[in-house]
Amino acid sequence: MLPLYEGKSPGSIAAKRLESQKRLGIVPPSAELGMRNKFNPAGYEKNSRERKEYISGCMATYAAQISIMDRGIGKILESLDRHRLSGNTIVMFLSDNGATAEMPQNNKNK
Repeated sequence: MLPLYEGKSPGSIAAKRLESQKRLGIVPPSAELGMRNKFNPAGYEKNSRERKEYISGCMATYAAQISIMDRGIGKILESLDRHRLSGNTIVMFLSDNGATAEMPQNNKNK
């Protein structure tokens, strides 16, 4: 498990990321979390230590998946550049969030 996620709720991590994105100008200052009501940081504290470890492991696993995808997409873009195809190519990435472990229903569906 990555220490970055240990003992932290998904909601608190998302809130910190949003504030960072606002400071960097990536999103407007008025931006709000879309999942604000789904993940209650106060409710997170009521979980057992084992449950918190499970949640932390899920977040770390998902972060690892995104890192691997990011490297792979970077390789594709580099190849397009190398073959001088990037100016004539549209690259799209679509996801249905099927790999996320978050369950707004208190994660009853493990």
